[in-house]
Amino acid sequence: MEEIENIIAENARRIENSRSQFNSISGFQSIGERTQVCLPDYPIREMWLPNEMLKDKFIKKILRCGSIEAYISKHEKGLEPSFVVDAITRVRCRYDFPFWAYTYVRIKPKEGGVDIPFKLNRPQLKLISLYESQRIANKPIRTILLKARQWGGSTATQVYFAWLQLIHSTGLNSLIVSQVKVVFTFQNKAISNLLMW
Repeated sequence: MEEIENIIAENARRIENSRSQFNSISGFQSIGERTQVCLPDYPIREMWLPNEMLKDKFIKKILRCGSIEAYISKHEKGLEPSFVVDAITRVRCRYDFPFWAYTYVRIKPKEGGVDIPFKLNRPQLKLISLYESQRIANKPIRTILLKARQWGGSTATQVYFAWLQLIHSTGLNSLIVSQVKVVFTFQNKAISNLLMW
């Protein structure tokens, strides 16, 4: 009995640990390889940004300068800091799906009430991580998702498609296919009987 209680306690600890660490806004424990950066005058001072984003020329310049203020004084004299903040946010939206989804997408909670930001749950993080690995490798995104209800696989997929279509590529098509009923007919009675068994 004690062994079962230990397993249940460990499961509860792991669930709490997985919930408490992922942060859509800072990028902490988010999907993909990330690097911690600090911009003291950006609204989110400490961020874990996708490594792909750190290759962007604009982001490289800002990080080299160490702050938005230093970037403006060196490269864009007289520019309003809010323009640079907006530009950083737009670049991040291109590389960081969980950030974009939480910032710009609202969904209805199961319990009803006011729409809430779309924050990925643990299974959704795994699914989106799979999609992102295919996208970054420049491969078609193809996945067979065995449907388990209520964890948000369809919602995460549809929001991800929207991100691709709104941020990455106009004219991009997406398709969700589902199977409702499977009907088999067999000419050979022996095969039919075998499959019925």
